Amino acid sequence: MFNWFKKKNKKDRPDGQKETSGTKSKLTKEDIHTMPEKFYVAPKRGISKKLKWGLIVGAGVVILAGGTIFFSIDWSSRLQQPDSESPSDQVARQKETETQSDSKEDQEASPQAEEDEPGVSQEDQQSEEEIQQPEQEDSSQKEEDDEYAATEELTEEVKEDQGVEEISNSTDSDGDGLTDIEEALYNTKKDKPDTDADGYLDGHEVQAGFDPALADKRLVESETVKKHSSLTYKYSILYPAVWGIKALDNTGAQVVFQPSDSKEFIEVIVMENNDSLVNWYQENVSLKNERPVIENLNGWQSVRTEDRLTVYLSKRQLPMIYIINYNTANLAEINFRTTFNMMVNSFTLLEDE
Repeated sequence: MFNWFKKKNKKDRPDGQKETSGTKSKLTKEDIHTMPEKFYVAPKRGISKKLKWGLIVGAGVVILAGGTIFFSIDWSSRLQQPDSESPSDQVARQKETETQSDSKEDQEASPQAEEDEPGVSQEDQQSEEEIQQPEQEDSSQKEEDDEYAATEELTEEVKEDQGVEEISNSTDSDGDGLTDIEEALYNTKKDKPDTDADGYLDGHEVQAGFDPALADKRLVESETVKKHSSLTYKYSILYPAVWGIKALDNTGAQVVFQPSDSKEFIEVIVMENNDSLVNWYQENVSLKNERPVIENLNGWQSVRTEDRLTVYLSKRQLPMIYIINYNTANLAEINFRTTFNMMVNSFTLLEDE
């Protein structure tokens, strides 16, 4: 059994020869141990993970840089065009263009239609156009008249809430806004609230500057009113034609308009002022130094007293205050409130006429 623990000094050779100690042996192909092919794993070929992530990050950086450059160029081009239209402006411009094109088509079609209509001369067509244009202007003025009437109603409600005592008007038989005495000034009827039957009350037409006795005609075109112009103080104002007019000084800074059969009168006073209307009013009119309510009246800054019978007018470029005052002569009832409002509404700078 000890033979099993003995080392072999000799190995059998394939050719049956024994190798003795001290002799080098030659290894053959069969003596070399090789791994079976089924356990052999070929080395992996391709891109490593580090290289792959490097490429992905690099591509992202390139895309981000390209996008940044593109948007910077786009925004710079937009900033160089500050007057570019917004979408709403483009829509409005498009609608305006369509409207203009439609009007051009109508204008191009109208001559053809006029040629096809027998018996219509160019003079008749021009007269029709002249008639239609005043009708459009008159309708817009009468819309302003309606708005003015609504404003007056609202003013009446405010006065009631504030407890302002207002002098009442004298008799108005037909309730058209003109007193019976004023009816005679404008050739209207006391028992007919709409003398010219145009759908508007006589008093509202007078306040808006229309002739209540003749449809679609302005007061300035009629014989019922006159225009007073002050070249020194650069204003004009309408007043009833039958009233007298008188300047109380040589410069015309105070002018009085008065009916011959009444103590009442309406006056225009001009005073120098280099301050704002608010400050001037607080210093010269308001007893409690209260800040007045500024109203816009036909482009003027205006302040009215609580009884609505005095109006202070100013414009920033003018160093003057214009005052239009209704002197009631301490009567219990007044006769010319609507005429006063008409005169206030007609007050205009000569340069604006």
